[in-house]
Amino acid sequence: MAGNMNSGGRNRKSAKIKVIEGGRGHRRIEPEIEATGAPKMPDYFSRDQQSLWNDLIASMPVGTFKAADSALLEMFVIVSLRLREAEMIVADSGLLIAGAQGITRNPALMIITAAEKQIVSLSDRLGLSPAARTRLHVGKDEDADEMAWLMN
Repeated sequence: MAGNMNSGGRNRKSAKIKVIEGGRGHRRIEPEIEATGAPKMPDYFSRDQQSLWNDLIASMPVGTFKAADSALLEMFVIVSLRLREAEMIVADSGLLIAGAQGITRNPALMIITAAEKQIVSLSDRLGLSPAARTRLHVGKDEDADEMAWLMN
């Protein structure tokens, strides 16, 4: 499925990609706003949440995540641990449980389904899935380019 629920189609290409592709359509390419700063871990995070946050930040190249990504990173951590907790509940009590109206589906399965959908969406937005990483571009090191030119 291309795009997201509200976009009505494909995800937009960044201005950098449009420039690299040569600006097909010959329209002016509007510059994009660049995010700055480092993401800030929420103060209320538990030890498990802090650990997952740190693992998440360390799993990507330095500078990938910016301060503007903090809310998405926070949601990813919360939903990931919610999924883990729901999975432990199902592992402990089973897929089916005895309820007031007899045997019924474990309610934790609904939490798992919702959390999985959220994780897939957040992973795509944050560049955490293999497919999303193919769309990420790490900035060039200007000093390395200068040195390469001097060596030629």
